[in-house]
Formats: sequence, structure tokens, C-alpha cells
Amino acid sequence: MPAITFAESAFERITAHEERLHAYAWLDFDTIVAEARRMDTEGIYGPLSGHTVAIKDIFDTADMPTGCGSPIYEGRRPNRDAAAVAAIRAAGGLVIGKAVTTEFAHLTPGPTRNPHNVTHIPGGSSSGSAATVAAGGATLVTGTQTAGSIIRPPRYVESSDTSQACPPSAVAALRFSEKRATPSEALGAPYQTQQLSSG
Repeated sequence: MPAITFAESAFERITAHEERLHAYAWLDFDTIVAEARRMDTEGIYGPLSGHTVAIKDIFDTADMPTGCGSPIYEGRRPNRDAAAVAAIRAAGGLVIGKAVTTEFAHLTPGPTRNPHNVTHIPGGSSSGSAATVAAGGATLVTGTQTAGSIIRPPRYVESSDTSQACPPSAVAALRFSEKRATPSEALGAPYQTQQLSSG
């Protein structure tokens, strides 16, 4: 199935829930369609083909802003993809947007709500990632772990955590040396993700 079909379907599912969930820090239909058409034109296929991937907003993306959940970096445009994002794209994953994170994946909580009960939060810095998967917006997401950020959110939204780790160099420069990244964390997806190289 063409990537453009997955792009249109994902965007439709996301927009049906986004007004109440606030799972995305950045989402643009034209960018998603352009990326999908590029993948179809260039024949990019791999183990993640057919998957729509939301990227936690601390991972640099060359075609989308990376704000790290902070007003300090709001609108910041990296000039290249983080290693994990590059690996996801090379493996055929369709990057569809930036998922909300707490500020610098550690501090001030974001606006994301729990899709099962919007009076509750998904918890943790990977809250946007967990919420969009639980609501069916993306089939794969990225997340990071400092103090429970890929453990709590999937549990709060009743999803399963099938994360796999890559080196922290794949993540925007943060001062937390213990941070680990999950390049293709399938929170709630009914399949195991494949280990990706970080570069």
C-alpha cells in the first residue's frame, strides 16, 4: 500500500482526537503528504514500511521544529535528523509529527490528556507518544526514559511497552546523561518492534 494512503489515514485519525488530547506539539498535513510522496517516488521500503511514527519533541527532525517542550526552543528548526529519526526513515517509517513532551523531557508537564479519561493525564515526559498510540493516531512512537517516562505513560493509557533502547546521542542535547532513547517504541501496538541501528 502506498505511503500516501497511510499518511491520509493517520491524519484523519489524529484530527478526530487531537482537539481533546493535545498529543502533538507539531503536526502539518502538507509536510506529512510531501514525505509520503517522497517515500513512494523514491521507493523507500523497509521493516517499518506501513507504520506511521510520531517523534517525541526532543528528537531533532530536519523537516519539523524541535522545541523540547520549552518556550526557550519554540520554533527551533534543526538542520538534520537525530540518529534515531534517520534510522526510522531509512527503515521505511513515515514520520507524521512531533509528540508533546514535558519541558526538556523532565520538567513542566505538557497539555496532553489521557485518551481514556480526558480529566486525567498520561503521565511522564512521553505523554504525547503514549496518548497518540492509545488513540490510534500513530502505530509507532519514540520515547525516552529518565525517571519512568516510558514506563508510566503506557500504563496510564492501558497500553503495553515494547521499547528498545539506543544510545542517548540520538536525542537533542540535554543535560541528563542517563537518558535512553527508544527509536521505535510501540506503545500499545499489537506487534514487537524491530531493533534499529542508531547510526
